[in-house]
Formats: sequence, structure tokens, C-alpha cells
Amino acid sequence: MFLQGQDAIMNGTVADRISAGEITQIHTILTEKFSNSKDPISPPGIKDRNMLESSAARAFQSAGIKAAYGTIHQKAAVLFHAIINNHPFYNGNKRTALIAAQVLLARENYWLHDITDKQLYEFTKKTAAHKISEDKKMKSPILLNGLKPIREKPQKVIVL
Repeated sequence: MFLQGQDAIMNGTVADRISAGEITQIHTILTEKFSNSKDPISPPGIKDRNMLESSAARAFQSAGIKAAYGTIHQKAAVLFHAIINNHPFYNGNKRTALIAAQVLLARENYWLHDITDKQLYEFTKKTAAHKISEDKKMKSPILLNGLKPIREKPQKVIVL
């Protein structure tokens, strides 16, 4: 279960946000999971703490009193994009971004369904290469179309 700290509470409930600490926990868990794989996260760790903090905060910024990104779907997309493009970790940014976005969505009763690992991989790779807006077939609807509400909100979110 991800720990909830004071840095996760700002302008709403803990479930409304994901903290830099939680994103780091996701990165650490993924580093351990992929340590003996063909594609380990090496070197692991935070490359730029400021970029990590910026990635965690970007989806939750506001314009005056109005949230810049009003829906959980928009927040998850912005979080995903920010982690990938800010590159706060030495390695594993794309994997960390994908799981962080899924954690945020799960907290609000959404989970990705009917999307293959290959589609997620291609979408993530194209996002990192800044090609997502050039390819109309790979725009964000491929992810949003796969979002479906889950019946019960998970009691805890575990990344294996």
C-alpha cells in the first residue's frame, strides 16, 4: 500500500492527488520487479528532485480557483505526460508514468480495460518521442476508451 503523507494533501483529499513520494515508491517497486528482467531499470533513482516535484504537481495546478485539469482523466493524462517528459528518474520514467497514472485513476474508481500491453507500450513510447500528436490514430482516446468504472473502489493499491 502506498503511504499517504502531508505532501499528498493539498486542495482536496488525499485521493485527489499523488505525491512525489508515492511516485518514487512506484519507481522503487518497478526497479525491484524488473531487476532480473531483460530490461532492468538501471541506473535507478531520482535524477532531478525538482522535475519529480513538478511532475507530481502539474496535474493538480489551478488557474485562480478553477482546476486547470478538471477531470480525473485529464489529471492522469497530464501526470503521465509530465513524468515521461520531465524525466525525473535516471531510467524507468515511462513505466513509472504509466503505473502512477493507473494508481491515480484507480483511486477514483477507474481502471484500464480492453487495452493490450502492446497498445500501452506503443502509446507510451510515442508519448516519450513527442510523436503522439502527430499520429491521429494513437491519440489519448486509445487510453480513454479503455477506461471503465470499477464496481468497488480498491481498499489499497498494490503494484506488483
